[in-house]
Amino acid sequence: MTIRASHAKIHNITGTADASIQAVYLLIHDPAVYAPPTLEDVEFVNCKAVDTGTYGFLHNAWGGSTNKVIKDVRYDNCQAINCGSKGAFNPPWITGFDFAELNDMDGLRVTNCLAEGNLESGFHFEFDPKVTNAVLENCTSKNNGQKPYPSVPYKQSDMSTHYFGCGYYAPPNADVTFKNCVAEGNSLYGFYATNGGKLYDCVDKDTGAGKTDYTHRKPAGYYSIPSRSTDPALVLENCTSIDSHGYGLQVDLASNIRIENFELVNPAGIDGKGASLGGTNGQFSNAEVDIHASGDRVDTLVWAKNNQNVQYTGEVTSASEKAFLVEGGQNVQTDGMAVASAGE
Repeated sequence: MTIRASHAKIHNITGTADASIQAVYLLIHDPAVYAPPTLEDVEFVNCKAVDTGTYGFLHNAWGGSTNKVIKDVRYDNCQAINCGSKGAFNPPWITGFDFAELNDMDGLRVTNCLAEGNLESGFHFEFDPKVTNAVLENCTSKNNGQKPYPSVPYKQSDMSTHYFGCGYYAPPNADVTFKNCVAEGNSLYGFYATNGGKLYDCVDKDTGAGKTDYTHRKPAGYYSIPSRSTDPALVLENCTSIDSHGYGLQVDLASNIRIENFELVNPAGIDGKGASLGGTNGQFSNAEVDIHASGDRVDTLVWAKNNQNVQYTGEVTSASEKAFLVEGGQNVQTDGMAVASAGE
């Protein structure tokens, strides 16, 4: 189904597709066919894409368009399930929902939607488009990233090494708010949100499930690199990471970060560390971090490396002597952190 016109309503439709190009539901600014000043006011209600060889829901704009912003799009109770499971016309990239491929996006509301079992990300925004005023609320993204991990290290010029595997993928140009969303069992990252991402009351569980060799990909429940071009660059309020197969939380190349009442539960960690704040590149500054961490699978539950002007509060419960580890840095305030042995 292709939607080119504004003021459209698509309700109560279930679709599937083979591995042909594009998507089950394609919303596209196509000036060769229909060229309004702006493509806007489109809603999807109770629509599903199931067992496809292509994208479930895709927003796009053909090249050469001078006005490629799509505005005011609404989804309620829609589902993208097993997209990419029936082969794939574009093997590396099939996602459940892709809200910004070549188009910019202004004004998106996604409520009560499900993405499950898709080849790559469940809910996705591409890296370059500009996304403003986007809100996802009460959504669930589970068991996405069915594609195998790359078997060699990442190389920018080699597309075979690129990999999403996210529950929710909102890269640097995406101003996206997540409210009461759940990520579970996604292969690489539960929530990828940077440079203006805001997450409230979200839960991530079991990130990295289904994979066994983490040599070339390191899972993280919440991943935010880079996050430094806006203020605040990242907000996490009342969010939880449970049983991550890698980091529960990973933030780096970061400044102006606000993390409040973050609960970190039993991460498997990377190199013995359950949460990394500045550990990848040693850049984490001008932040307030309130974290409550517990678990016995890592020596260090919270790792702060080369932090500058950071205030830590909360508590860490662990039998390890290195449960909360601060390495280097300047003006790192830790008086508000309580560290207790398990059982106390």
